[in-house]
Amino acid sequence: MNKIFAYILILGTIVKVSGQNSDILVLEKDTLNLYSNPLEKRTDWERINQSITKQIQEYEFNASQDSIIEFSPFFQNYKTEWKIEKGNLYFNKITTYTDLESKLDLTKIFKGNKFPLIADWLNDSLIIFEGNCIICESNHLKNTSIYPNELILKFRKGTLVNKSRYKNQILKESKLSGLDPSEYLKYIYSKVNWSKLGKMDKTIQAFVSIEPDKNGKLKKIDWENTYLISDNNIIKIKKNRFLKEAVRIAKHIPDWTVILSHKKIMNQGISIIFSQEMKEKYAR
Repeated sequence: MNKIFAYILILGTIVKVSGQNSDILVLEKDTLNLYSNPLEKRTDWERINQSITKQIQEYEFNASQDSIIEFSPFFQNYKTEWKIEKGNLYFNKITTYTDLESKLDLTKIFKGNKFPLIADWLNDSLIIFEGNCIICESNHLKNTSIYPNELILKFRKGTLVNKSRYKNQILKESKLSGLDPSEYLKYIYSKVNWSKLGKMDKTIQAFVSIEPDKNGKLKKIDWENTYLISDNNIIKIKKNRFLKEAVRIAKHIPDWTVILSHKKIMNQGISIIFSQEMKEKYAR
């Protein structure tokens, strides 16, 4: 499957999730937050990440009075700092949560390269966000939030070749977005026609992606990103009774949140879990 939801916006419900501090970019006189770490684009990224983490762990262990040192298994325990000078992107330094950058041997990590290090490996775009997030989402891989202002910088061999600016906004909020989580779940699962699904001996999760119009009404089902997950398998058969039921419920949602991102209305989604436990809890 080429595309899976990067994240699922359940009827536009906004949930603030705290995540790691972002990597930063110094551009002229501004210090800006990056969505991603440009080091991850290097072919030797895994080795570099392991080497940085190892140095931090060794220093923390030697400096700490405690026998137990906690490191997050999901988030990197440092952030990187970058700068753009004369149209080129440079890796400037690493900052850790305990301000250890002076203790890290970056020349060892990067095999003798001098700093600042030109990012000549980068043939991609970097996204910079500004303002408070209007949709706040994170997962263990990255920050997937949406911010009111975005600056996209495109690089070729570390040289800046293009800039694009976007203004993102919520044009309309779904009436259901004001419900608390328990009320929302009760509303969704009360719509399930459990009697037609039969007994369920396994848990099946459905994801339905829809394209809303500017008024928040369902325009069409995005079948490419509508599917089931059962026993770690992805099922996209439209006639599957669970997928049909999830799509039926999505079609009866009265309105959807409308978010304008990169000058386009974002797709919205709904997730439904079909299981004997959910049936016993919500079936009437």
